[in-house]
Amino acid sequence: RDLRQVVGRDVRAHSDRDPRRAVHQQTREARRQHDRLLAAASARRDRLPLFVSGDLHATAAGRIHRSGELDLSANPPVSVLAGTPGTGAWGWPSVFRGTPPRPSRTVEAEEWIAPVEENGFTVADFTPEGVRLAFFRWKPDDGVAAIDALEPFRVLELALPGARAGRGALPGRPGEMP
Repeated sequence: RDLRQVVGRDVRAHSDRDPRRAVHQQTREARRQHDRLLAAASARRDRLPLFVSGDLHATAAGRIHRSGELDLSANPPVSVLAGTPGTGAWGWPSVFRGTPPRPSRTVEAEEWIAPVEENGFTVADFTPEGVRLAFFRWKPDDGVAAIDALEPFRVLELALPGARAGRGALPGRPGEMP
């Protein structure tokens, strides 16, 4: 299929007459914005650079050490995909992409929880010492009442810079609760 078939119209009518260039420009601008946010978060050495994202139909956690040419290793941002509470079998992106969720090839990341497409959610407890992230799994077939009895499948504790590490939390690395 050519581009004309995909977009359903004559691509010569595009304002640039080159729709590929416009797509590449939009992608580059999104990448620059992404890198600006990561760089700004990483530069704050007095804070834990933490990004929590939702609506990505996956649960995952890790730390980003590099994005393209941007070296973030001095204070790598933590990235958490909080999960999705109610996606059906045909709502998972991998069904349409034909591949499981993966980090971008242009990002070097330390994976704490590999991306999984399961129904679930994350509870974050913020304290003066750090952040406790509890990751839960839930199947809609179990009913809403089952949520009350759920136990986390994974718990990470992240110490804030300068805070005393406690209950398994290590500065700069996640502590794991039993």
